[in-house]
Amino acid sequence: MNGPREDLQHEVERTRQELGETVEALAHKADVPGRVKAQVQRKPLPSAVLAAAFIGVVLLIWKLSRRNG
Repeated sequence: MNGPREDLQHEVERTRQELGETVEALAHKADVPGRVKAQVQRKPLPSAVLAAAFIGVVLLIWKLSRRNG
């Protein structure tokens, strides 16, 4: 049976690992240019689709910025 110190150490290590995984997932999500570049390298998208996606993102950002004041 582990003592309180060992239990706390295991909990800290588990939390660090979970935090590291979360940070890695967030970093991946935040790297939009990198993800788009990887998709384009795998399967090139027509220019019209890329332009429509860009316009959609711009409109979404504009709408969110107006909502937040």
